[in-house]
Amino acid sequence: MDSIFDKNGTDKMIARINILHEDSQPLWGTMSVDQMLKHCSLAIKTSQGKLELKMNYLMKILGKTLKHKIIYNGDFQKGGPTAKELLITRHYVFSKAKSELIRYITVFADQGRDAIPEMNHPFFGDLTYEEWDLLIWKHLDYHLKQFGV
Repeated sequence: MDSIFDKNGTDKMIARINILHEDSQPLWGTMSVDQMLKHCSLAIKTSQGKLELKMNYLMKILGKTLKHKIIYNGDFQKGGPTAKELLITRHYVFSKAKSELIRYITVFADQGRDAIPEMNHPFFGDLTYEEWDLLIWKHLDYHLKQFGV
């Protein structure tokens, strides 16, 4: 599998993002393309320690229970839950949302593992670099497939 920490991997992901256009429609779900791009940027901000997600005790227990299944076994499920901080209800300028996501992804190629300052994920608990890599890659892949790229 490609890696978000590797320039070749990030280049592939960015190439897929660049296929998107303002009128791209989802194959499932309710987010518009600009909302999806913003959602992915916020998720990456979380991994880079720039956004804190608040999880209640029950969600933390659930996350630790589901960690292995979600990260290692299969892909994200359609319509799965997300943190309230990652729910996007307003619209954004497509070009700005797209360039913001590309900028955050580029940090992984530039800084490698140093891009992740905190190993603790708010939902899944402690993650290794490899688990962060898988989680970020699968999350981006899921949403790009949602828009057919």
